Amino acid sequence: MVITLAAVVVSAVLILAMRTVTIENEAVRRLLWLALVGFFAFGLVALALTPAIVSSRTSRIERIAAERVKALKTAVQQSMAENGDPRSYCNG
Repeated sequence: MVITLAAVVVSAVLILAMRTVTIENEAVRRLLWLALVGFFAFGLVALALTPAIVSSRTSRIERIAAERVKALKTAVQQSMAENGDPRSYCNG
């Protein structure tokens, strides 16, 4: 998120700086303006999407963790059913 904010700030500063620079070639000038506006727009879009992406990844990680805990619990129950005696769990 910090990198995205930095990109937005740098893009905004560059856009303001480009207002004072005179470029004679019209095609180059338009290309630079498009690039700067594109970077600025990308930064804003990325900033807006960051909470949704983080939320999605967090819920995915939590789901995977719950599946692993469930598998571990099943393995422990299966081991207990096979060995019966708690003192034999650590025997080899």
